[in-house]
Amino acid sequence: MKKLKILQIHKFFRQKGLGGSIGSMFGLIDLLEKNGHPVMVFSSNHNDNRISKYENYFVNSIKISRQDNPPLTEKIKLAFQTLSSKEAAQKLEVLIQKEGRPDIAHLHLIAYHLTPSIIPVLKKHQIPIVQTLHDYQLICPNHKLFINNKICEKCKKKKYFQCALNKCVQNSYSRSFLAMIERYYNRYFRDYAKNVDLFIAPSNFMKKKTAEFGISFKKIIVMPNYIDFKKQFDYKTTKTKKNNDKYALYFGRLAKEKGVDTLIKAFALIKDKTFKLKIVGSGPEETNLKNLTKSLKLNNKIQFLGFQQKKQLTPLIKNASFSIYPSLWYENSPLTIYESLYFNTPVIASNIGGITELIEENVNGYLFEKGQAKDLAQKIDSLTPESLSRLSQNSQKSIIKKLDFSNYYRNLIKTYQSLL
Repeated sequence: MKKLKILQIHKFFRQKGLGGSIGSMFGLIDLLEKNGHPVMVFSSNHNDNRISKYENYFVNSIKISRQDNPPLTEKIKLAFQTLSSKEAAQKLEVLIQKEGRPDIAHLHLIAYHLTPSIIPVLKKHQIPIVQTLHDYQLICPNHKLFINNKICEKCKKKKYFQCALNKCVQNSYSRSFLAMIERYYNRYFRDYAKNVDLFIAPSNFMKKKTAEFGISFKKIIVMPNYIDFKKQFDYKTTKTKKNNDKYALYFGRLAKEKGVDTLIKAFALIKDKTFKLKIVGSGPEETNLKNLTKSLKLNNKIQFLGFQQKKQLTPLIKNASFSIYPSLWYENSPLTIYESLYFNTPVIASNIGGITELIEENVNGYLFEKGQAKDLAQKIDSLTPESLSRLSQNSQKSIIKKLDFSNYYRNLIKTYQSLL
């Protein structure tokens, strides 16, 4: 049987600091190529990109100012770039003409750098379109359903004007107005959702929530994010933890929606004063979190390690007593939890979003009430060497069973073929 040619599309083609969506796409590329499928890629240029033979077709990256009130010329330029990218449409057309028509286009994140302007090009060539729902961009102008440290669903029933009224994007009226326009434009003029043939939700929660906002339930299937553990981590999974180095681990982005401040406050409440916390990652809240740690006099208990490459991160995961994910927003299906459990490191996490589909209470970890430092501290204090040992023994087999990657390739190809 002829192997399908797959076009993978993501606005980024680099790993550092970009989270699970790009790691999942790289995993899919490796999986497809390993099984003999030609894989094309389309993305944007960046100095940190992986090398690709298709990089000459990539679009120029958009540089978005972080100023609270950028110049008017930049606002106008950003407005047009948000709605449509002539460059992306043209370069995708050239890619298809010169490299051959793919059988399937698999979209990931496309906002801003690529925009939905690439969809008419794919439709013109009669290429079926699949998109993985990595975030809430399809239904929420700020892509998170989260503002002012709390969940927000005010844009339900297509009330995207709420984004501008509530300054949902970087607390800026102008940026929020642009995000509102982008959502209305793509919903009513481009008919973005209707022109995608099938959506893949990495969690049941993502499918349910997306459908609540008006996307056809029948067009969404559930498949977890893909990760090749053996290729991603070149280490044996046996723990090498030292008895005198007891610590919990958080690794991920340091942003408000991740709830790391809740974690720091919890460590001020736990009874075991010798227990340490290691925080790996970077992000906009890094300075505030360090100041909070200092104000609570926890500098001797909490260590900020910054961004770490996989080679340095893997032993930190393996040797942690447990990892903690105190998210405040609707997490989808976090690869960080996949990774922790794969290394037999139990997880304590917020009881929100797709997280609850990965953590089995008292089997591979515990759930606590989101945003509640006291509840988190009590969960940490309840752990004993015996319970940690039991949770650890269950962790890897629980995530392997849950994700069932042994059948992933077969299910993915079956999904692609259903659209041909």
